[in-house]
Parts: sequence; C-alpha cells; structure tokens
Amino acid sequence: MMSAGVERGNILPTKDIVPETLSGPKSLIGRLGEAVGAIDYHPDAEDDGEDINPVSLYLEEIGQFKILETEEQWRCARRIFAGQLALLALRETVQSSLLTPPQKEKISFLFEDKQSLQARQARFLLDHFNNKLVKIAESYVDQVRERLETIEQIETTQLRERTLQEFIDRQTNRLYKGLESYNDLVNTNLRLSVSWAKKYQGLGLSLPELISFGNIGLMIAAAKYDNRPRYRFSTYAVWWIRQAIIRGIANYGSAIRIPAHAKEKLRRYKEVKAQLAQELGYEPSLEDMADELDAGGAVLLAAIKAQQIVSLNEPVGEGVDEFGEFIPDRGPDVHEESFEAERKKALMETLATLPPKEQKVLILRYGLEDGRGRTLEEIGREFNVVRERIRQIEAQALGKLRDPTRAEKLRPYFDEDPKAIRTTGAQELAIRRNKRDNGNQPT
Repeated sequence: MMSAGVERGNILPTKDIVPETLSGPKSLIGRLGEAVGAIDYHPDAEDDGEDINPVSLYLEEIGQFKILETEEQWRCARRIFAGQLALLALRETVQSSLLTPPQKEKISFLFEDKQSLQARQARFLLDHFNNKLVKIAESYVDQVRERLETIEQIETTQLRERTLQEFIDRQTNRLYKGLESYNDLVNTNLRLSVSWAKKYQGLGLSLPELISFGNIGLMIAAAKYDNRPRYRFSTYAVWWIRQAIIRGIANYGSAIRIPAHAKEKLRRYKEVKAQLAQELGYEPSLEDMADELDAGGAVLLAAIKAQQIVSLNEPVGEGVDEFGEFIPDRGPDVHEESFEAERKKALMETLATLPPKEQKVLILRYGLEDGRGRTLEEIGREFNVVRERIRQIEAQALGKLRDPTRAEKLRPYFDEDPKAIRTTGAQELAIRRNKRDNGNQPT
C-alpha cells in the first residue's frame, strides 16, 4: 500500500518499479541499443578470444519471460486501463485547487519529469490511449471531478486532507499495478517483435534496428490493448509491430525516402521474384511477376524504379547539361512568403475590427492561426450553440468584411487591375478555404 509521506519521484512503490530492479520495456529494450550501429567492446571477451554479440544476449534475456495465458493477458489489459484512468484522475487532482504546493510537486512529476522511468512510462500510456475507450474515460473524469468537489466541501481541514490523501493513494496504487501489468505484457511478447523483424531483413535496416522499431509498435499495442473483443494480445499486437517496422524502413531504410506502401510492394516483389526464380529455373520477366502479383507491368516498373538512385550530377544527352538542372525548384519563394505574411497581417488587423465572437468564429472556421479549419459543428461545440447559429454568425461577419472601409485595407495585397473584380476580406477568406479544402471541406 501507499504511504502518506511519499517523496517526490517516489510516488509509486520503488521496491519493484525503479530502473535498477525492473525489467520493464524501457529498460530492457534500452539494452538493445548497444547492438544498433556497433557492438560494445568487452575486454574479457577479447582475452578469451570470443566475441559477445549484444543481440544474442538480448534474445537470451527475453527468452526467460514466460508467455502469459490468454486470461492473464486480459487481466493485464484491465489493470493497464485502470492505470490510465488513474493517471487522468491524478492529472485532474493536480489541476484542482485542493493540493498544497508540496503535494502538487509530488504528483506533477509524473507529467513533467523527463528522467524518471515511471514518469516516462506513465506519459507513454496516456499518449497512446485507445480511442474506442474515450467515452468511458470521459465519464470517469466527470466522476473524479465530482469526487474532488465533494472533498473540497469537507469543512474540517484535517478530515479533508486525510480524505484527499486516501484518494491520491488509491489512484497511485492503481497506476502502479497498471504499469506493472504493462511491463509484463510487453516483456512476455518481445519475441514477437523479433520474429517479425527477421521477416523484414535486407530492406536497409539491421536486425537490431528492426527489432527496436518492432518493440515501439509492441509498446503502443500494449497501451491500446482492449480485451473486450476477447482476442489474444499477440493477435492485436502484430498489426502495430508490422506498422512500426514498415514505417521505420520507409523513413530510415534508404538514402531516398520511399512511401511506406511502396516499400511494402517492393518487399512483396522481392519475395515473389525469389520464389518464381526457384520454381521456373530462370529469372522471371516483368510479365511473369505481374501475373503472379496481380498487378500491371507499369505499376511494377514504377515500384522498381523507385529504389534506383540517380545522381543529380549525372550528364544528360551530350554531357553539357546535368540531371539536376531539369528538376524544378519547389522550395519556398522568399518574396512570396514575405508577401503572404504581410497579407495575413492585414487580414488579421481587419478581423480585429469585428466583434470578438465573429472574429473568433472566422479564425476557427478558416484556420487562420493554426492552419486547420474547423467545421460548423466543431465551432458550435466550443461556443455551446448549434451549428446553424455558427453559420449565421459566419455569414454576418463575412457581410461586414464586404464593407468598403474594411476592404480598402486589403486591396493593396490583391490584384490592382482596375478591371479586376475587387477582392474583399470575405473573398480572401474564401480563397484560403479553397486552398485548404482539397478534400477536407468544412460542412
């Protein structure tokens, strides 16, 4: 059980959770890092004339973990979810006005400390919450807020502090059990990452690197695992492991970044090519490969060419020109960026002349601050009104922007041709919407 006088950084029981004694995924997987890039130097091994391979040591170590039975995996999932809910409860407690500064410091390290293993694991669980469980979590947070309000209304100071401490201890104990179950679930399935990493060798990354990416996917799967559909954790984790490995190869496996879906096609292409070569006794043609993969020759050819690296200095034609000279410069234009910044400044100054609510609606609607436009429904939730009311506010604000006194300020930043249609602030907002809505048009 938890004691009332825990020190900062030791809000969780330390006898089982500290890095030195815990074989958690963060500490155990961290040892695999020794194998990425190079093998550490071991003086004893040199004297014995033997090489110590960190990968072999890692595989030997993870082999000591016994695979959990399905029922135990489900129990782990329930405890992990309870730990995530406890984290939400502790975060609400920190944000309340009930805690004294020393109490707040003891808990807030979970959300701020970058060195503590417990804190990093806790934040990892919170960052990878299963979206399907959000409604349950929101309901739980509402209950926590009601509980904190009840505690706040206790008149006796001593009783209020004792009740609050009992609440904190109960939540931290649930968090401890959740982290312990999380470690168990990951550690007992590390071999799953290894088995899938081996399937992706030869695509630009070493085996230790592939295992590391697979382990990242495994940890995400453990944080998101929902036992309600009643399937084994390994069935659920495979998708996350493969996804992490494929993305790792796509991002770091070659000098030229190739999209993940193209990398997957190339992997499949190589497998089928080797299989056909063995069956046919000769190098399969593009047509043979297309028939086997049920894909067109042009698609295959494009996938093959995607991995071919061409030097920008390679001569073209008679050797006068170089290949790089024919590649268009898609970099940002400094003058255009400066002009856009000035235009946005003028637009924001014009919006500032509107009432605050109309100004805020237009900024959210067209993503003028963060580049992400909101739908009418999203803005309505923020203002606690129906979407039709937001539509009315938007129309009213756009109408005011058409006023000549406001449009005059924007005119220098648009077409100055007297025959051109005068562009107003409302039209500028429409232009921004068209640029943004290539598939994400607000409704």
